[in-house]
Amino acid sequence: MGGAERASMERMKAEGRMCQNCPRPLDMGTGATAWRGGPRYCDRCGRPQRLALRYTHERGVWRVEFLDPRSRLPVAPCRRFQDAEKIRELIRRTPSRLNLAENQALDFGITRGLGAIDIEVTADQLRKLKSKGA
Repeated sequence: MGGAERASMERMKAEGRMCQNCPRPLDMGTGATAWRGGPRYCDRCGRPQRLALRYTHERGVWRVEFLDPRSRLPVAPCRRFQDAEKIRELIRRTPSRLNLAENQALDFGITRGLGAIDIEVTADQLRKLKSKGA
């Protein structure tokens, strides 16, 4: 992707004509007058929601739980992975952008075998999380 094309996409996102997560164009019809700036999302991506991701290493298997950040109640069935790299891959697929402190907390938790961080997921990702493994 060239510099001019990238700049054009960023300009369209800033103007609210393109989804913030994916390259889908957004309709600027009747809702355009109600939009007051800030990021816009398509129906598929939706506004990112915060979740707490708690992970523990038990008997050679990583157990990952997705919890409501306020009540700490599960919002999706837990997942099990053989490798800690799968947890990192799962976080990479979300719109979350971890800062240095959050990356260090993730690394420290993985070395300890127990940890938790807050992540963001799209509405589509949350729907898929809730539907699998129930």
